[in-house]
Amino acid sequence: MQKTIEQNIADIENRLIELNQAPGINGGQIKSLNNDLQYYYRVSATPVSFKPMFKFGRNEIVGNNQCFATEHEAHASALDRFSKWSQPTGFRIHTSEEPINYKRVDGKDTPI
Repeated sequence: MQKTIEQNIADIENRLIELNQAPGINGGQIKSLNNDLQYYYRVSATPVSFKPMFKFGRNEIVGNNQCFATEHEAHASALDRFSKWSQPTGFRIHTSEEPINYKRVDGKDTPI
């Protein structure tokens, strides 16, 4: 039985989480899985990446160039920064078509 696109995405996201938590990160394998993940996101019309965005003042929403493979990673990153910064009044996660360029490793944002 052939897997659905959603099942493939879930499998790849789970494998990326496992790799990010394992000692001795294999950058080549992560990059390959990220490429596969981006392909499945494109064919499923699902966003390619997830970006932490921060609210300043009443209406200003600001992000940076960080794009994560999963909403969970982006949320963990945003929560970590929000707990340390004093100026943002809130945060949220936006979907993006930008390529994945960060991952969470040992509770820290790490460029890919």
